[in-house]
Amino acid sequence: MWRKRTPKDSASSFSSIFFDWNNEFKGVFAKGGFDIVIGNPPYGRYGVLSDEQKDYLKSKKYWGKTADISESFIRLVLDGLVKKEGFFSFIIPKGLSYVKSWGDTRKLLLEKCVVIKLIDASKA
Repeated sequence: MWRKRTPKDSASSFSSIFFDWNNEFKGVFAKGGFDIVIGNPPYGRYGVLSDEQKDYLKSKKYWGKTADISESFIRLVLDGLVKKEGFFSFIIPKGLSYVKSWGDTRKLLLEKCVVIKLIDASKA
């Protein structure tokens, strides 16, 4: 989740721009994360992000090779947003299934998840 930067924001307060899942859902994370996460992450190129936003995503290891913001959301879920025994379902770019730049994310998904179902809802 994001909010628009205001003139009151400074580089030192940058982390406050991002939603702090651990702080907002302490009880959930004390139990290992959410049981299920369902979402439609934003699609778009990293180029629409500020340098500070890019640095933040890189520092959290949510930055990938695809240049697509949705990849960062997938990495967030795999980093503990959902329990190890939990489920997640996303509407994601079709390129995840075949584009070379998505290779690391495909590998990560296959290492950390059991694929129950993939649905191709449209033509590429």
